[in-house]
Amino acid sequence: MVPGTISTNGRYYSTDHEWIDFDETAAYVGVSKFKLTGFKEIDQVIYASTKGLKKKGETIVTLKYQDFQVDVNMPVDGKIIEMNPSIIYNDAHYLFQNAETTCWIAHIAPLNPSERNGLLLPEQYQLNRQNNFTK
Repeated sequence: MVPGTISTNGRYYSTDHEWIDFDETAAYVGVSKFKLTGFKEIDQVIYASTKGLKKKGETIVTLKYQDFQVDVNMPVDGKIIEMNPSIIYNDAHYLFQNAETTCWIAHIAPLNPSERNGLLLPEQYQLNRQNNFTK
């Protein structure tokens, strides 16, 4: 895969609505559109430290829109290789419009690239979301 492009062939979801696309020893992390429910756009992107090992569940970015705020967390243990330059240079509109398709937030090196514990395949994620969040 060309760096910065997203192939959804290796996509998994966390139960906290982040997605991760594995690419051999690296992966791209993003946020599902569902997690941005209530957002009309993204006003502010606040980055956590990118240094050192990040544990699964640790916040890497906070997204804000008016009174709404969501944390985007690491779906697996690993190190951040880079944050998406498009977002760094304040193109949060692109992130909002393409959150679940082409716009990744962080390029990471998973501590264990073959580990999938606690992650859901897209079909499982959709079913889990429907069962838990729609009544």
